Amino acid sequence: MHVLNVDHVSKSFGGIKALVDLNIYLNEKEIVSVIGPNGSGKTTLFNCICGTLEADRGKIELLGEDITYLPPHAICQKGMLRTFQQVAVFEEMTLLENMLVAQPHQGENVFLTPLQRSTKQRRERAIELLKFVNLVEKKNDPARALSYGQKKLLEFIMSFMSNPKVFLLDEPMAGVNPTLVNQILGYIRNVVESFGVSILVVEHNMQAVMNISDRIYVLAQGRKIAEGKPEEVQRNALVIEAYFGGGSECF
Repeated sequence: MHVLNVDHVSKSFGGIKALVDLNIYLNEKEIVSVIGPNGSGKTTLFNCICGTLEADRGKIELLGEDITYLPPHAICQKGMLRTFQQVAVFEEMTLLENMLVAQPHQGENVFLTPLQRSTKQRRERAIELLKFVNLVEKKNDPARALSYGQKKLLEFIMSFMSNPKVFLLDEPMAGVNPTLVNQILGYIRNVVESFGVSILVVEHNMQAVMNISDRIYVLAQGRKIAEGKPEEVQRNALVIEAYFGGGSECF
């Protein structure tokens, strides 16, 4: 069973076909990247998977369950989380408070601070995750004091407070300096092994894509034009012609 299965999904906006009969899947503990030029349908695909857009046709399954028409919060509760291109952290809260806010709460007093309503177990979990990305020494600092790349790391590790099974990463390397890119790639690999999560990535950094991916899907004009392992995609003549303009230097 695939942990995520997109089965013949189509989505149009008026006369514009954003996704056309698209089939992709994600296996357990696998990192799969979706690449393609601007307007190829990558963001629309993510939005349909997460429930922020409703597919016109087709079916989307998470852990064997049909989630095609579920709202985003219901999909999240079933074990799928997503990051966005723009960093979303609480700038005035400390790193530890950001982590605790990301922990699901039910029936708790919203007038208390995240630290006041947290349990010892939650705080220990938050600190362990901050250690995982080497941010624990900054746990009492406000998030606004972090660099942009560090904020991306914080947002990334916040997601694991709710133990996701499937994680969608939307351009995790965008705006990040080359040194931190390599660190983020290492953390992505480590969470797959340490937490058993499966990851679907949209990313424009081709070097990062080739280094991190078990498999790659290539989209163009809403259609899947190629799929395979990184070395197979690199050699695919259709991909080189349609996506890279006839040259392979982007690889």
